[in-house]
Amino acid sequence: MKLLLLFLIIPILSFTQVKWSLDNTFTGVYGTTKTGNQLTLTAAGTNSIDYKKFGFDYNPTYIIQYSPELTNNEYLSRQNFRFSQANYDAFITHTFNYSFIRGISSDNFIGIGGGIKREKKDKFKISLSYAILYQNTQFANNAIKEYVRHSIRTRIKLTGVKVQFISEVYYQPTVSDFNNYIVNANNQLILFPKNKVNLTFQDLISYRSDSPSPMIHKLTVGMKIKITK
Repeated sequence: MKLLLLFLIIPILSFTQVKWSLDNTFTGVYGTTKTGNQLTLTAAGTNSIDYKKFGFDYNPTYIIQYSPELTNNEYLSRQNFRFSQANYDAFITHTFNYSFIRGISSDNFIGIGGGIKREKKDKFKISLSYAILYQNTQFANNAIKEYVRHSIRTRIKLTGVKVQFISEVYYQPTVSDFNNYIVNANNQLILFPKNKVNLTFQDLISYRSDSPSPMIHKLTVGMKIKITK
């Protein structure tokens, strides 16, 4: 009987040590351009699950735009497996991307890295990380490109009573040529951040120097939904 109780209690105690956070933003904008009506919808997330010093992150970004025909259909997701300490992380990372406007059917980055972080609860959180990545890009015309890239990431979260600002930027030049680089940025201004649902202004930037369509830039407004345990 005691052994049975032990097997029942251990999973319960382990589950109570699991922490998770779902933080997702849904925004859009509608207007009129020279080509007609234009609708842009975006979704971006920062989702994580942690058990003791280990964690998994899933951070997707999706953009779709009609003006009035389909002009953007862009998806990017980052998955990280982390080992975390109070002031630093070590991680294995994978990024998947496809892009309608750039003719990319499959774009995979995989690598390892580490970072440092500083925070004061309910005030600010700042982190800086570096990773070395292998990139394999397959295009809709069956062409393939391969690179090794540096990846430098900064993330800043500043929180006030009524306003919160979050900025995350990736700079990813190739090891052999710093003129061949990628920049991805997600900047958000959130009103009343202590609420679980917030009004959010979002600025998404995707720049690839080697692409015929180098810049994708979307400024939208919508809502952020956050659930944590």
